[in-house]
Amino acid sequence: MSELLDEIEDLLKKGEIERAFELSKDNDTDSLVDGLIKRIFFLIENEEYDFAGTYLKFLERIDIDRGIKKARKHHMANAYLKLGNVYAKKGKFDKAIEDYNKAIEFNPEYASAYNNRGNAYSKKGEFDTAIEDYNTAIELNPEYVGYYNRGLAYYEKGEFDTAIEDYNTAIELNPEYAVAYNNRGLAYSKKGEFDTAIEAYNKAIILNPEYAEAYLNRGLEYYGKGEFERAIENYNKAIDLNPEYALAYNNRGVAYYWLNRREEAIASYNKAIELNPNFYMAYSNRGLAYDWKKEFEKAIDDFGTAIKLNHDNSVAYFNRGVAYGGKKEFEKAIDDFGTAIKLNPVDAAAAYFNRGVAYYKVESYRKAKRDYTKAIALDPDFGIAHANLGDLLYTIEEDYDNAEREYRKALKIKKKYRLCS
Repeated sequence: MSELLDEIEDLLKKGEIERAFELSKDNDTDSLVDGLIKRIFFLIENEEYDFAGTYLKFLERIDIDRGIKKARKHHMANAYLKLGNVYAKKGKFDKAIEDYNKAIEFNPEYASAYNNRGNAYSKKGEFDTAIEDYNTAIELNPEYVGYYNRGLAYYEKGEFDTAIEDYNTAIELNPEYAVAYNNRGLAYSKKGEFDTAIEAYNKAIILNPEYAEAYLNRGLEYYGKGEFERAIENYNKAIDLNPEYALAYNNRGVAYYWLNRREEAIASYNKAIELNPNFYMAYSNRGLAYDWKKEFEKAIDDFGTAIKLNHDNSVAYFNRGVAYGGKKEFEKAIDDFGTAIKLNPVDAAAAYFNRGVAYYKVESYRKAKRDYTKAIALDPDFGIAHANLGDLLYTIEEDYDNAEREYRKALKIKKKYRLCS
């Protein structure tokens, strides 16, 4: 049998599957299949994945002609699962799905194949299809991993309550499942239940004191509550556990920024960028710190880099517009505010207002009035927009009654925005 297997291997290496098949015909099918399956697993262990796939196609040819017993088909399913896992790890999700499909074909009750195919669909953003696979996996084998993965898919769909239900079930099945507590915290955070989110992160950290991501997430909650010092403590712990954690450095920089510790903020952003030179948010955040220091050229450079890395980054265009305003380069500011508005027309009140300021500075009063009015239409509580519109009506148009109306509205409102100089 060993010599036969060697001859078959030589033919398969040449791509001559039909000749290999003819050679195998007069031999005991069970012994032949057992030998081929052993070689397939050997090839997978030695990372010869394409050749392992060739062997599996050869086995399928044998199955079509002679039939392979169920137990051996399950071994084939396991081999396809392993190949699928390899391709999924490489980010080749379509190829992984093909192999998971084969695994399911040879073992229709293979829960792991459904679960892993669901993971691949999730990575492709096909969450409804993923959920169908997780449902089947759970029906076949109601283990905690299936519930957890389905929870992840519901989270990505924005169905946070359903995600929490699945995380809860995963935790009931495995009370030591730290990652489920962490992700339950993320779902509670999305619901605005920040204290409940912190409780979930606390539990994740108790179960795994070296869980850097849980510290990062807890830091985000404290940041959201305005507890910047506590946020920094958590980011520091995340960095201690993972010194290459660019996101933790970035987030620590943001907390330092709001504590008016701008130099420390810039140092944190520098480290984040050193670790991840394509981290557009770190450039954008560092630009804000430079802008606050009135180092407008540095700010403009950073916002420009953020835009190169993410062309759809409306916030970076807006912030660069503000920095151009700081340099009195109002035409450039107008262009950037215009781009910010195009990229995000729904949440554009501040961009319209700032463009209105820039138009006013270059004496384009009609355009300034139009933009102030648009800013107020998008956000009726935009106090300074009412005030600026009042100024324009009073000083330029001499429309004193309407100017007074805008001033009265402005006095009732104390909403703050980042403004063009």
